[in-house]
Amino acid sequence: MRLSGANLTISCVMMLLFVACQLDSALTNLENQASPTSGSNNHNIVVEDSLIAVYDQTQAGVVSIRQYFEGRVVFGTGFIVDRNGHILTNRHVISAGGSIEVLFSSGLLVEARVIGSDESSDLAVLEIMEVPDHLQPLSLESSDELKIGQVVLAIGNPIGLQNTMTSGIVSGLSRYTRTYEKVDEQQAFTYSSMVQTDAAINQGNSGGPLLDLDGRVIGITSAKLSSGFDRSVSGIGFATASDVITVILPSLIEQGKFEYPYLGILSLGDSSLADQEALGLDGKKGVYIAEVVSGSPAELAGLAAGTQISRIPGVRSGGDLIQKVENLEIFNFEELMAYIVLNKRPGENITLTILRGSEKMEIQLELGTRP
Repeated sequence: MRLSGANLTISCVMMLLFVACQLDSALTNLENQASPTSGSNNHNIVVEDSLIAVYDQTQAGVVSIRQYFEGRVVFGTGFIVDRNGHILTNRHVISAGGSIEVLFSSGLLVEARVIGSDESSDLAVLEIMEVPDHLQPLSLESSDELKIGQVVLAIGNPIGLQNTMTSGIVSGLSRYTRTYEKVDEQQAFTYSSMVQTDAAINQGNSGGPLLDLDGRVIGITSAKLSSGFDRSVSGIGFATASDVITVILPSLIEQGKFEYPYLGILSLGDSSLADQEALGLDGKKGVYIAEVVSGSPAELAGLAAGTQISRIPGVRSGGDLIQKVENLEIFNFEELMAYIVLNKRPGENITLTILRGSEKMEIQLELGTRP
């Protein structure tokens, strides 16, 4: 078919438009390839804005703590927990026993006194002597839903540099250490549940808040793994979980102390396959009772430690194996203690599911008060 002049002109125009569109698309693709970070730049701006917003929202609620003792000053951090002028910090920050001053981000400097402390959780509450008109308490968020990899922020006063913010992620959950309060010379009480983070923590950060991206407190910065253990170690910090704070804080404000529920057993730490074989556990999971404290709630309820000599020095086989507390399956002593501290009070009853030999049974007991 032959085209007329008009049709030929229209066809040429359409062909040119098609070529132009193809060129435009190709150029767009080239630009995207040349600028692969355009999307990530937008993401970075959003994250940056979030960090700035958290700092602006919370920094007025974070204070610098100075304790003067024997001619020297010890720096720490704390944060406001209510409008009555109560400030939460670490016990070790104020343990020297000297006079205490609190410096607000506004520049206001006031005296403070300790009204409550707890060594096991390393928590202490200060009461300021002059309450400002406009306090900005920080809110606590449950640490139960924290995820490893979640972004967290720490605000504190490292080496006296007021209101410094660092960022990192949640590196680990349900970490435990031991306290200086001892059952006896060999056995210490279990320390509170800790959140592990790689956010930079230095001397003076202790007592400051660990925050989520909504500006809520999910922990109180408590410790940094010292290079004294291994000079190659870095980026390992710990914060007492906010769920522990929620349980202990009201008692520190109202009574000046916290009374821990008490079971009265001693258990093994991490055990090897050889240890499990020596105790006759055969891969069974739970909390092995190595010793029952005399006169404790555990003894009164009939929980039994091992009586048969084993290959493990000082540990006998044949003891009860606690497999559940209430309806929660447990795998180690720390999980058992964490459940009891977070959910029970002295004088309350608790039900344990135990394995004694091949027999499974439930034992109910009344918790005591930890000595």
